[in-house]
Amino acid sequence: MSVVRQGRVRASLQRHWHPRGSRLVCEYRGLNSESLAQTIATAKATDTLSSTLAKFRRLDLVIIDDLGILPIGENDSEALYRVVETCYETTSLIVTSNFGLASFDEILNPRSIAAALVDRLAHHAHLIETTGESIRLSQALSGKGVMPL
Repeated sequence: MSVVRQGRVRASLQRHWHPRGSRLVCEYRGLNSESLAQTIATAKATDTLSSTLAKFRRLDLVIIDDLGILPIGENDSEALYRVVETCYETTSLIVTSNFGLASFDEILNPRSIAAALVDRLAHHAHLIETTGESIRLSQALSGKGVMPL
């Protein structure tokens, strides 16, 4: 069995979309939960939430990267849910995380949002589970990839 890096899977899928003339908008590419929450918070504060969510809906692909790496507060969970709900069955989503879907209730609050989010993410999904150790960590521990100053 070969180990596939999560980032490489995401990047390969992302490249697959672009040559087809898809509408990848740079400001929405490579979102993490923090920048996603900030986008939604700003839209709420400026009363542009509907138009901001409509921008997500018009994209062919939305990528949410490294979900759960940083703590996810209730506002971040709500923002993530709003985007996933908006894109549900209309826009392709790539979500990368070190947590499996069964663990989302541990990283998202409240649990009701986690359950609804998992329901929408898993429906019609192609799940790719990567296994193995971190390539960065194994390289660092073995001395590979480290350049002396």
